[in-house]
Amino acid sequence: MKNDKLTNFAGVYIHIPFCVHKCSYCDFYSITKLNSISNFVKKVVKEIQLFAQKRDYEKIEIDTIYFGGGTPSLLSPNELELIFKELEKIFNINNNTEITLESNPGTIDRQFLKDYQSLGINRISLGVQSFDDDELKFLQRIHTASEAIETIKYIQEINYTDLSIDLIFGLPNQNLTKWKRNLELAVELEPTHISAYNLIYEEGTTLFKQLKQGKVRKLNEEIEEMFFYMTSEYFNKNGYQHYEISNFAKKNHKSRHNQKYWYHVPYYSFGPSAHSYAENVRYWNIRNLDKYIKAIEQNKLPIEASETLSENEILIETIMLQLRAEGININEFQQKFGIDIIDVIKRQFQNPNEYFVIDKKIAKLNLKGYFLINEINLKLITDKKIQNISKLS
Repeated sequence: MKNDKLTNFAGVYIHIPFCVHKCSYCDFYSITKLNSISNFVKKVVKEIQLFAQKRDYEKIEIDTIYFGGGTPSLLSPNELELIFKELEKIFNINNNTEITLESNPGTIDRQFLKDYQSLGINRISLGVQSFDDDELKFLQRIHTASEAIETIKYIQEINYTDLSIDLIFGLPNQNLTKWKRNLELAVELEPTHISAYNLIYEEGTTLFKQLKQGKVRKLNEEIEEMFFYMTSEYFNKNGYQHYEISNFAKKNHKSRHNQKYWYHVPYYSFGPSAHSYAENVRYWNIRNLDKYIKAIEQNKLPIEASETLSENEILIETIMLQLRAEGININEFQQKFGIDIIDVIKRQFQNPNEYFVIDKKIAKLNLKGYFLINEINLKLITDKKIQNISKLS
């Protein structure tokens, strides 16, 4: 269920587009031109300044900052501090702010980790992906399983408030025995948060090309479902709540920043390809570092495009995003859109209990519903009540 505090404060996202190596499956905007980092930092600082010039009201209060990428830990503490100082000028940063830095084993400087903490970073999101060296090679990761384990232990020794690790399942030829070992190692290492993603073959990636060329073959859906069920059941049994399709957290350790995306809470983003949302408007930056830099040098915000969401689009996104997470608040949905979501569910599903868990307050998906979310969302958003709202919008 949504945390009410999420509606009170906005979030900030900074996209750091640099990587030592581009992985075969990655669709996020990233480049390996590391000699551009210093200039990039100056331009992000300038973008934040330009953003501030466009606003004529008092500071926005925020309680999450997320450095994503790419590999943000390629920036030195001094470079990150320049960005922090500029954020502090234009945002009212809450004393309880969750500050996340994405990182990868094999790129972390141990002294940097200590210095990051002194800047206020209290959450590390580590791109482990697998504890199997053969799987890491397939994914074109630059670290080994032993390096990942060593990095996790070192982060814990420094005593960060939160450590999240990423894992990927559903690799070609991956079997349940290997995946179970990944799950066991993850639990043994005791991170506070785990994200476990089904491998996706994103168009434009090296992996997608390999798929089209017949060099790799996707697992069939029945096997992927077995991986998904095993993952959820194992983590739940070991104290991790399954609070979003791909996310598991120990008590009081959910990602506060990511929840903003799922509940239409404002977030302001900086850096090439970064997306922002506020006051029903979504806008995104240029997905090219050179063009991003050029725009800023011309004293222009590097916004590529924007869209104002209609009532119907917000309605549809509310269904799709909140069912991904901890469910739809029945009364809030009725008050906001004038629609009884339970009525919609019962009309579209002969046996709602097969996919949903419904009580007096919340309608949420069960495990089977999570796995079939795309089909379920399609049924719900094509319901006659939803379509009537669409015609009026």
